[in-house]
This record gives sequence, C-alpha cells and structure tokens, in this order.
Amino acid sequence: MEVKIAGVPILNLSEYKISYSDIQRINQTASGSTKIDYIATKRKLTLGWRYLSDSQLDSLYTLLNQNRPFFSVEYMEAGRVETMVCYVENFDTSLWNTIRGQRYWENVTLSLMEQ
Repeated sequence: MEVKIAGVPILNLSEYKISYSDIQRINQTASGSTKIDYIATKRKLTLGWRYLSDSQLDSLYTLLNQNRPFFSVEYMEAGRVETMVCYVENFDTSLWNTIRGQRYWENVTLSLMEQ
C-alpha cells in the first residue's frame, strides 16, 4: 500500500485507517425536537508509525509545512487509488528512547481531514 503526500511517497506505515465524518448543523426547536441540516461527508485518513527517528520525523514535518494549509494525498481505498485535498487535523507523538545518541519517537500518528 502506498500513500503519497504532495506527490512524495510515505514509507514504513504501521497504521492506515480511513474514516468518514458527516458535517451537520444541529438545532433544537422550542418544542424540543431536533433538526439536522446535512452539509457534507468528509474523509479522514489516519497514518501511523510505531517508531520514527529524529530525521524521519523532521522530514515528515518539513513535507507537511512546505505544503500547508492544503495538499493532495493519494491513498488506496477498496482496491483503487483515491485522491483528496486535505489539511493536517492532528499530529501526535511521544518520545520513546535514545539509542547511541539517536532519538526515536514512538506511536507517531498523523490525521488528515478532507477539505
């Protein structure tokens, strides 16, 4: 499975998740009933890495920052290549360990939301 952000292949993924979110406006009326205006359904792509070195993490940050706020992503869904324009919704990581002076980051997660 290959994912590309702004045309750059993203390697060594350990997590790959696609989800859909409905964008809605919800209002309560004076009588207590609920009114929902459906606006759109947006895709969310969650990418994860078990471990990344400082240099790998820096390369990913640089790629995202060079292409902000919106960029294209190519990914596989249902056996075909899909493309979406998206933005970074969330980028999480935690420091794992330092080995021979090299830092490694654990459980790096990148969430991309469709524009």
